[in-house]
Amino acid sequence: MNVEEAVRYIDGRLSNELMSDNDREVLKFCRDVLSGRIHPRVGHWVKFKDEADYLFYRCDLCGKKEQYTSPFCPNCSAYMENYEDFLT
Repeated sequence: MNVEEAVRYIDGRLSNELMSDNDREVLKFCRDVLSGRIHPRVGHWVKFKDEADYLFYRCDLCGKKEQYTSPFCPNCSAYMENYEDFLT
């Protein structure tokens, strides 16, 4: 499958009304990267505890903290290369 075929496939999948909003956003991101519209930023989650000893994760690019890790930072949209390291 070449890039044009992959982009057409993604566009076809985006028309699925039953797809979740999150899945739709991930597909749009993939389509935009494949077509060269955007270049993804790559970050890492940094685990830390706050003053009350609660566990959080901080994006090393934007500095925002989150309670849970995910493949993308919800604040700056960077792809988080190490998110799987923190899955339990």
